[in-house]
Amino acid sequence: MDPSGGEKRAFMAESEADVPDGDGQRLATTTVLLRVEAAPRPFRARGAAVRASG
Repeated sequence: MDPSGGEKRAFMAESEADVPDGDGQRLATTTVLLRVEAAPRPFRARGAAVRASG
């Protein structure tokens, strides 16, 4: 841990979901990427990207 209290932690999360239509066909795959960098003070959130392909 940083003795100055400036310890940073990075969290990466990825979520992918298929969206089917009524016939069970896949319409699109949506991928959401989120990166959060957090320090005890202040809290920071940086960068969010949303990508959709179909």
